[in-house]
Amino acid sequence: MDPSATGTYEYPDRRAMVGRRDFLGRRDYVPGGGTSEPPGDLTEFGHDTAPVMTDLGHLLGRTARAHATHLSDELFLLGLTAPQSHLLVDIARHDGVSQTALAQRHGTDASTITGMARRLEEKELIARPRDLLDARCILINATPSGTTAAASATKAIARTTRRATDGLTPDESAQLVTLLARVAENLENTRRTRRLRP
Repeated sequence: MDPSATGTYEYPDRRAMVGRRDFLGRRDYVPGGGTSEPPGDLTEFGHDTAPVMTDLGHLLGRTARAHATHLSDELFLLGLTAPQSHLLVDIARHDGVSQTALAQRHGTDASTITGMARRLEEKELIARPRDLLDARCILINATPSGTTAAASATKAIARTTRRATDGLTPDESAQLVTLLARVAENLENTRRTRRLRP
């Protein structure tokens, strides 16, 4: 297939390729058992797309992994994961919030929030009483120890943010947050639209 016609590069023969794992754990095929590094310039194949190191998806994944690693190190003594810390901070700031509202704010499904909330409850950081007016609705509150842990987690998140935005001006940092939120919204809306298609 002529790569210039499709805008994508395809290795000529997958049968002659050695299977390896890429940085996401997916199968990465290498022609003839050679290097797993992608070509630095694909223009020789009729492909003028930027190299993978400047690809948006690669950079987002790389940034997310580095951020999660740094924040996990900060949270180690608290015994919290990065997602748990963000959820706990949110709960501490919005006492009596519902699991449905948390799922919407964190861009995930209710079952994921339920699992994380259960683990926080086991650590006695939150309580999940049912709404007196609607027994089907579970409202989440931070316990006194949860409020203390949320304060420590907030400081850890702030330190990670300062490290991540080192060298950026306040305006650049704000613009970065705005652009990333827009990218996330675009992708989430696309996924939601596909689910709604008959």
